[in-house]
Amino acid sequence: MDESGFSLNYPLTRCWMRVDDQKRLPASAQARSGCSLAGVIDWMSEQVWCQPIERLNTECLIRYFEWLFLEIYPDDPLVLVMDNAPSHRC
Repeated sequence: MDESGFSLNYPLTRCWMRVDDQKRLPASAQARSGCSLAGVIDWMSEQVWCQPIERLNTECLIRYFEWLFLEIYPDDPLVLVMDNAPSHRC
C-alpha cells in the first residue's frame, strides 16, 4: 500500500526526455492543482485498487481503507505492507 501526489504546476523542474526530442507539456496556471492517490496491488491477481484522496493524511487513508476492506475485500484476509510514513502510524 502506498500513496502519492501528482501535480502539473510550473515550473517543471525534472523530466526525462531526449535532448533532441524535448516535448512541451501542458500545465495548470493555477497556484495549486494536483491529485493525490492511494492504492494497493493484489499480487495474486495483479489487480490495482486505487482511489483519489483529498490529502496525504491519516483521515483520508482511513476512508480509503474502509472502502478497500468493506467494499473490495469484505470477506478476505489481507496482508497490508506499508512503509513508516507519518500518515501510516495512526
